[in-house]
Amino acid sequence: MKKSIAFLILLSSLAAHAEEWISPIDKKYSTKNPKLYSEMSHAKNILDSWSGQGEKLIEADTLLKGVLKSDGSFAPAYKEYGRLYIMAGYINYNNFESGSLNPAEASILKSIEIEPSYADSYVLLGHLYTNMQRYSDAESALKKAESIGTKIPWLDLNWADLLIKRDKYKEAFQRYQSVIKTRTSNRKAYANALSGLTTVYRYLGQYDNANNGFKQEISYEPGNAWVWGNYSDFLLFDYNDVDGAIVKGEKASA
Repeated sequence: MKKSIAFLILLSSLAAHAEEWISPIDKKYSTKNPKLYSEMSHAKNILDSWSGQGEKLIEADTLLKGVLKSDGSFAPAYKEYGRLYIMAGYINYNNFESGSLNPAEASILKSIEIEPSYADSYVLLGHLYTNMQRYSDAESALKKAESIGTKIPWLDLNWADLLIKRDKYKEAFQRYQSVIKTRTSNRKAYANALSGLTTVYRYLGQYDNANNGFKQEISYEPGNAWVWGNYSDFLLFDYNDVDGAIVKGEKASA
């Protein structure tokens, strides 16, 4: 992993994005009830744009409740509810409110109960179990998703997160880089991949590459306060740039 890799990643990040993956299960439900699927998709897009805003979770919750009131077996809505619960319980990196992830598990498992071949739900379940520190269960869920088949970018991203927990940084790097190369149109997933690469550089002590990584993240999401805050912390604690940390910290609170 040389500096040239960071340059190649930058070039990739400027390229046109590929069309977003839609699973066979989602296609089935979009045909079954286009109106409910449209409402669920609206909730999904809101969650994709979430960066800590409580009002967005309330808006998505209202939409998903409406979908499930109309059709209590609408599996994609249960999957999105799982995402909503994860976000609602989030405090900061690796920290969630006590007990907040249990409803997420129940909701995701409900989507799988309705649609046993819902690979994308298994991808989300793997993410959940990683955050619950149930790493063997996370691996099983992600392997199940792979065996069913999916092109959702979160499969590689959630594998990468799990690999980091197991100190397999080079393998995690490859997973993040794979998402960058696909040029997914899912902005949240793409931003997560950029952030993941930066995280790996920090773990490996490659601080110049990490600094460039933060710059790429900010270029992609200049309005994301969390990115500015993380960059400020990095400059202060890892990069010995106190003045830069103050400037970036002000951006985070602006």
